[in-house]
Amino acid sequence: MQGTEQMKKRMAEMIWLQYFNEKLFEQKKIDETARNKLRLAILADGRKA
Repeated sequence: MQGTEQMKKRMAEMIWLQYFNEKLFEQKKIDETARNKLRLAILADGRKA
């Protein structure tokens, strides 16, 4: 059961990071290259779990 809770927490963290990444891009705080690198890093980190 605890594994399920950890998985939910991990998914929530990934969703938050993806959302934050997109907001930074929309506000022109990061460029498209940085957004894409962060997106790939978030996805790669999620696959490790």
